Amino acid sequence: MVYWEQRGTGKSFSHSIPLESMTIEQLISDTFELSKILINRFKVPRTYIFGRSRGSLIGLLTAKRHPELFYAYVGIGQMVYLLENDSVSYQYTLKIAEKFGNEEALKSLKKIGNPPYNYEEQIIQRKWLTGFYEVITAEKFNKKRINYRKILLSTPEYSLIDIFKMGMDPFFSIKCLWNDEFYQVNLFNEVSQIGIPVFFLAGRYDYFTPSEIVENYYQKLQASKGKDFIWFERSGHYPELEEPEKIHDVMVNKILGKVHINEKITH
Repeated sequence: MVYWEQRGTGKSFSHSIPLESMTIEQLISDTFELSKILINRFKVPRTYIFGRSRGSLIGLLTAKRHPELFYAYVGIGQMVYLLENDSVSYQYTLKIAEKFGNEEALKSLKKIGNPPYNYEEQIIQRKWLTGFYEVITAEKFNKKRINYRKILLSTPEYSLIDIFKMGMDPFFSIKCLWNDEFYQVNLFNEVSQIGIPVFFLAGRYDYFTPSEIVENYYQKLQASKGKDFIWFERSGHYPELEEPEKIHDVMVNKILGKVHINEKITH
């Protein structure tokens, strides 16, 4: 498995990245080139592509254009139509703030209003959503707060230099990409059909990329090789951290197993 952090993020961040290269088209091209490198390196006919959150947008667009490179596409925290995504997310956050009677949150949220957002406004909305989600799931499932900083610091693939570099400009990517162009992407129109198997893994409480939009998209997507929608009932935007055992089971038994069996039958 190769975990790739797209241009401008994580280990792929550099101050030397040309700002004009931070576009959706460039990220699709990067994904295409990396996929070819992996196929050649490991001497396989195709590979799987797994996109999460913002990477899911790039992943599905790449899979649509280059189906010959992939056995299947898996999306988690799937982005579909960013303007609708952020509208639903905002209204949900506002509703929860009203339910909790959090005046500070209400004032902050009403100040930014409905999307489209710039990156700073998006960060504000997501900050409140994250806080409310942690309270709700702690009460509902007795969950502890996920310490993302601890996960990052304990990941052996990151050196201290990597972490220091990321900390110098942690919002570089969204500053470049969270713009008018990004809000125009609409997979209902741009990927209405696809020629490889597709799997969507959706957290029931995901309001970062609202699962109700993903489910609606799934129902309308024409996938000639098959499609599946899998709910994670105790998760929000991070099922891989919140329900890791189920993720493993789904990936190994439902996705890898099913796709390889179908491939053998086809050939």
